[in-house]
Amino acid sequence: MKLILILVFCIDFIFASNSLRIEAKPEPYYDFGICGKEYNITEPDMYEIIMSSVKKFKDKMNTKEMIDEVKKQVAQKAIFNSNIPVCMNDQINDWYDDYYTYPIDIYNPMGRLIHKKGDRVLSPPIPGEKNICIIEGKNIISAKNQINFFEEKTNNNCLYIILNRDVRDFWKEKGFSSYDFFPGNEKLLKRFNVKCVPSIIRMKDVKIRTDYYSIENFKNK
Repeated sequence: MKLILILVFCIDFIFASNSLRIEAKPEPYYDFGICGKEYNITEPDMYEIIMSSVKKFKDKMNTKEMIDEVKKQVAQKAIFNSNIPVCMNDQINDWYDDYYTYPIDIYNPMGRLIHKKGDRVLSPPIPGEKNICIIEGKNIISAKNQINFFEEKTNNNCLYIILNRDVRDFWKEKGFSSYDFFPGNEKLLKRFNVKCVPSIIRMKDVKIRTDYYSIENFKNK
């Protein structure tokens, strides 16, 4: 996805190279003075780095080639194929505290170790309630039934993760053009220990639970 964004960004710059200066204009701020030693800024101007990279990229590829490359990358990134099994039974679970395990050592700016790799800490609280709805997309009719079911189940409060189908297919469906659809990824499935799909990951404050629903509920109608 990063490459897609970079390519789109580059194309935008070809047609509006001065837009970054406008967009990057800083908001008003308060000067609270200086505390401690001042250091000269030795890093090059980020705007100049971006413009230099865009120019090199533009010199190497024409606009049509860039657009074709973006379409190619989007097509590759818009689908996530997974071998995770489908659920064969409904399973509504209890809420539990959501802990995060640090994958690496974490140091503060002074170099002091504040979290060791493997440390478990309570995840930051979620404002309100958030739901991640994971859809099995191989059968488009079944997938649409899953979405409609989850919309009702969560009171239209779902961020949709699609497995085994191009997410763009759903935006073409009537009534789904404004929904938040994203391709799945292994890190998300592993982070929330998703056992099967379709499922809903529910998050509220520091609590979490994952509910599973039988695929049989969503057969073609």
